[in-house]
Parts: sequence; structure tokens; C-alpha cells
Amino acid sequence: MTDPTNPFAPLDNHGWLRIDTSAEAVALACMIVSNPGGNIRPEGWQRRVNDLLRALQQERDDTHADAQEAIAKLDATMKDWAFILAERDKTFALMLERAEKAESLIAECAEYLKEGETPKQRMDRDHADVLSLMEMLATDRKRRDEAEARCQVLEAVIQEYSLKNLPDLTFAYLSGFREGSKTDKKD
Repeated sequence: MTDPTNPFAPLDNHGWLRIDTSAEAVALACMIVSNPGGNIRPEGWQRRVNDLLRALQQERDDTHADAQEAIAKLDATMKDWAFILAERDKTFALMLERAEKAESLIAECAEYLKEGETPKQRMDRDHADVLSLMEMLATDRKRRDEAEARCQVLEAVIQEYSLKNLPDLTFAYLSGFREGSKTDKKD
């Protein structure tokens, strides 16, 4: 570290070349430069020193303003990054929560799985079972509809013959056929 009271210290605390731009240091440097070897100073040296001082102070102020602006931008960027990191952490926590929930749901299904079976394989097996049951229901419905259609035809025939006053034997036979089909379904 350098001595802050020494205007000619080569480096500042950050390792940068330290230049003292105070009015006294600049005036002293200008007098030394403008009066080499103890000669008489030319006319207007004071005005040139003051102009140089103003220019250096303006440059210092501009540099200071630029540095403040850069620091403000850096602070804003750091706040943005802090927000982004916080959102990333929230998203990560949510993803972990969802993963844990999925794992717990899979663990709850484990008792219904066959050995070495995955939940997807179980769902595929259940889907195939449902499809075969639906096919069986469709076959049963088709047979039932066909049987109902035959019954309707027979009922129409019975009514037709009953209107023609055929012997009671035919009517009894057909009625017995119909009642017999009902008893067959119960067995």
C-alpha cells in the first residue's frame, strides 16, 4: 500500500498509477516545468497554469462522473442478476418438488406393478385389458341385438297367426319357445 499523503506515490490502493490533480500539485508541476533551471518565467505563465488546472479538474470531474455512471450500471446489472438467480432458484425448487411428487406417485403405484414392470408398462397392460373387455361387450351387445331382433320377428309372426285364428297349438308352441328362451338365459 502506498502513503496517501505522498503526492508522488507511484500506485494507489488498486494498483493504478496515482496522479495527484489537486490545484497545488498541478501548480507546482507547472512552475517546475515552465521555469527550468531558475530562469525568469515568461509572461502569462499564471494564466496558462490556471487553464491547465481547469482542464485537469474538468477531466477529473468527467472521469468521476463516468465512474459513477459505470458503478450505477454495475449495481443495476448486479440487481438484475440477483433477480435472475432468485428466479432460477425458485424454478429449480419447483422442479425438485415436482420430481419428488412424481416419485411419490410412482412409489404409491409400486404395489400394483408386477416384478420388474414400469408404470408405463402397467398402463399399457391395463389399456389392452380395457380394449379386450370392450370387444367382449361389443360381441355380447351384437348377440343380444340379434336375439332381440329374432324375438321381434317371432312376435310379429305370432301376432300374424293369431289374427288369422290358427289353432291354439301353434300359438302355444311359439309362446313356449319364447318363454323357453327366457329360462335359458337364467341358466
